[in-house]
Amino acid sequence: MSGEWPLSIDAKRRRWAYVVDTAIPGLVFLTGCVLGVCLPLLASTITPQLPVTGAGASAHYNSSISNPPLVFWLIWALVPIIVYGVGGLMFARVKTCRWFLGAFWAGFTPVFIVTAPIVMLIDVGALGSS
Repeated sequence: MSGEWPLSIDAKRRRWAYVVDTAIPGLVFLTGCVLGVCLPLLASTITPQLPVTGAGASAHYNSSISNPPLVFWLIWALVPIIVYGVGGLMFARVKTCRWFLGAFWAGFTPVFIVTAPIVMLIDVGALGSS
């Protein structure tokens, strides 16, 4: 005999609880990262089409270019308002999901902060050739 005894039911439950406690927050973190990229792209498709103007160094060179309309900025503000608003309500009311919300926000926030300005600049036309 090898000297190893079969695991008891409690030991098996503890092993699966460990797997679940580490795997689910990891998957939620990855989901936050993916949504941090997908939601800016979705917001870019919803915003009204802006005239393509190209990059400009200052208002002196492109004095005829108008700023994006208010609807453009409201749609872009709606994405983090929904994510953090709904998440904040869940955080306050459902104490068991706080770890999952923390993992989701830890993945979503840095990816969204990097992705959203780049997609906005592409949408406005500031990264195009002049």
